[in-house]
Amino acid sequence: MMNIQQPQNTMEAVTLGLFLSLTAPTDQQSQQAAEMVNSMAGGLSLNEVEEAKTEALKMAQEHWE
Repeated sequence: MMNIQQPQNTMEAVTLGLFLSLTAPTDQQSQQAAEMVNSMAGGLSLNEVEEAKTEALKMAQEHWE
């Protein structure tokens, strides 16, 4: 089981939101997490968003192992 830390900045919050969207048990929860990410991601550059996506995918893969 993963130990998820509280986000300390917008980048970490977006990464965690993406991870939660990917791993949510229901479509509704996934959509809620995605909406949260959309509201926060505007403060990040395109490169930062891409980094967050990459990290969230890695976290999700670890979660599913």
